[in-house]
Amino acid sequence: MLNCFSLGAWATGMNVSSSLTEITMIKSIGPDRDKVIHTMREFGPDYTYIITAYPPFLKALFDDDRLDWSQYDIVTAFGGEGISESMRAIICEHAAAAFGSYGASDLEINIAIETDFTVALRQAIAASPELSAQAHPAVRVRRPAHGLSVQSVRLPDGDERRRRTPRDDHSRHQHQPAHSLQHPRPRPRVARAGP
Repeated sequence: MLNCFSLGAWATGMNVSSSLTEITMIKSIGPDRDKVIHTMREFGPDYTYIITAYPPFLKALFDDDRLDWSQYDIVTAFGGEGISESMRAIICEHAAAAFGSYGASDLEINIAIETDFTVALRQAIAASPELSAQAHPAVRVRRPAHGLSVQSVRLPDGDERRRRTPRDDHSRHQHQPAHSLQHPRPRPRVARAGP
């Protein structure tokens, strides 16, 4: 197993290392493509490699052509963020599978995991607009005119609520006077008498 989650002060890589050290051969190297490629060359293609990492690192790793990925048996496990099915497809061009692990790694890892079934379900929903509409009947995304990005969510009673997006917040700040964006002045400290 190659642990490519961030190490040191970041909880995920350290928790993966400490939880798997006694049950598998693990090399915790952090998100370093050079070290992954060196390790895989050193051990060779006769092993199954489980690579744990953040999704963008996995994509960047498999985009690196210094290794012939087709010669290796690889399974990936990702965390830290979800992925789209198109990203999973890119990763699975080089890996036999890509499974997500979800949780708050500073509390506990693997609160929930993806399985073959959940991955197949996500892929079916992504491939079928009809199935997607059945799976998510209460949510629709509008594309308003003039490039604004506002999502509307239909609640069960038919009420619609608008949610601000970062773009909306940015444009709102552009129209506020500069003094309203400044932090308030700190209050002076009051000296207190001792006991």
